[in-house]
Formats: sequence, structure tokens, C-alpha cells
Amino acid sequence: GLSSWSAHGAAIGWNVREDISKYEGLVSRGKVPIVSGIERTADDEMRRHITMPLKCWGKVMKKVYEERTGIPFDGVFKSKREALVKHGLIVEDGEKMTLTPRGRFVADEVCQFFYHPDHAPFKKEAYADGELNLYADIAA
Repeated sequence: GLSSWSAHGAAIGWNVREDISKYEGLVSRGKVPIVSGIERTADDEMRRHITMPLKCWGKVMKKVYEERTGIPFDGVFKSKREALVKHGLIVEDGEKMTLTPRGRFVADEVCQFFYHPDHAPFKKEAYADGELNLYADIAA
């Protein structure tokens, strides 16, 4: 429908958003109403396969992460994960990384640690220095 989006693999497409008559015209002519899109990069996928499972299920299954990205989970965002563990926001074992009750309370903020710096909600200057600064260890 109007303003919908779809994904296929690493590709995302967005339908017509602001004009219902343009959308209806495309559909009535048998055309796909997608007007823009992007192809997610390997870095986007690496981050997405952490943030989406954390937001949806409160955990990331390490084996699934590796199957979907081709990257061993234990090798990514190590210092960020260690800081989140230290502050009681996540726990890890050999199979998964899980939000703690405290982490679930601030799940969106925990997920932001894995965003690309270009997608952080605030500029670097807005954050205090420290282990829980979103810009700390941006090299992943």
C-alpha cells in the first residue's frame, strides 16, 4: 500500500508515499509502485542482524548471526558488548547475547550502540565521554 516498504535480501524498496493517485495509477497499469530503494552494505547487514533480533526477541543467536552475515559473532563489536555487559544491559553465553531486564527497559538505547555513527540519534558532542558513549570504539 501507500508508503509501504519491502525487502528482498539486502535490497529495500519504498512505495509511493505522498500521492495516492500516483500509487493507484501505477498499480492499475500493472506497475510496481516502488519509487526508491537502497542496497544494504555488508556493514549494514552486520549491524542489522544484531539490532533487529535484540529489538524483536531480546536476543541474538550467535549461530544465526554467523549464518546470515558470514562473520563470527564473537569477533564483532567486542568492546561495545563488553561495556554493555559491564553495565548490566546484556549477558552472553556461547550461544546467544541477551538483553537483561535492565537492558530490556532501555532496549532501543542498547540497540543504538550497534548503529553506524551516521545514524546515531545525536551528534558526537551531545554525549558524555565514557564506556557507554555511542561513538566509543566506532571501528566495531
